Amino acid sequence: MRNKDIPIQLAWCKPYNAFRCPSCGHEGKFSLYVYTATNEPVDPEHRCGRCSVCRYNYPPREYFADHGRNTPKFDPYSSNSRRWIEPFDTINEKKVIAYHRHKGPLYDFLVSMFPKESVDKAWDKYLMGAMRNGKVIFWQVDNFGAVRTGQKVKYLPDGHRDKETEFSWVHNSFRSYNLMQCLFGLHLVGNGQSPVFVIEAPKTALICSICYPQYTWVAVISRDQFSGEMLWWIRSHRILALPDVDALAQWQEKAKVLNSKDYHIEVLDFLNLYEATEDEIKEIGEKGDIGDLLIMRSKRK
Repeated sequence: MRNKDIPIQLAWCKPYNAFRCPSCGHEGKFSLYVYTATNEPVDPEHRCGRCSVCRYNYPPREYFADHGRNTPKFDPYSSNSRRWIEPFDTINEKKVIAYHRHKGPLYDFLVSMFPKESVDKAWDKYLMGAMRNGKVIFWQVDNFGAVRTGQKVKYLPDGHRDKETEFSWVHNSFRSYNLMQCLFGLHLVGNGQSPVFVIEAPKTALICSICYPQYTWVAVISRDQFSGEMLWWIRSHRILALPDVDALAQWQEKAKVLNSKDYHIEVLDFLNLYEATEDEIKEIGEKGDIGDLLIMRSKRK
């Protein structure tokens, strides 16, 4: 697939640090404080922000105090959208395009398990990156198209993660980087209220999208990130969570807390949902997830 055919326009969506610093005058190094839901700058005159060069910092609390306003900081447990968030850095979208290739151990494994056309569509949809050392990049692109970071993971030919190689992050190559993570697949979530399926691992989101492309699948990256901070951006949607086997109770308890704060989360046991047999449950084990079940059933076809 040619780079120009990637199904998302990223070039326009970098509003966070495309401004001149009012203190030192550097271009493109000044990050604005913005309202979370609308991405509007807190200060229309672009003074309320932080510079990565001269360390100028004019936070909203000071701006509001100076201008007689009082808007609270971002609270992921509130449905109030007029709240400010800390500025964060983003990665040049050209990196996403440069690494987008249909190759690598994980890609080859998925093609061996599922129809190539379905794999290609999901691979493109999630803007998957493939490095020459065999690692894939799970990009975290937000609903404004900004590239927050990318998780680099090496896989073996059998589709399992190479546990002898630690995963790493694209943003670690920068000397200074203000990170704010987002859901893997957040850029696929529309503005409506259609349900969003949430799982733990990006690879599992990819597999689920291959099997059920009619639904939107996102991943929280790790089970402890099933939180208000990560899910806030999809809070207006019905959230259907499918945790790993051993994370079911943890996510159910977390969902109770979030649902009391105007979230709409239903945590599902995928083994019951898919009527897994005793042999399948035994083979999946306590650490398994829905992706393992889908691959298992694909092998048996």
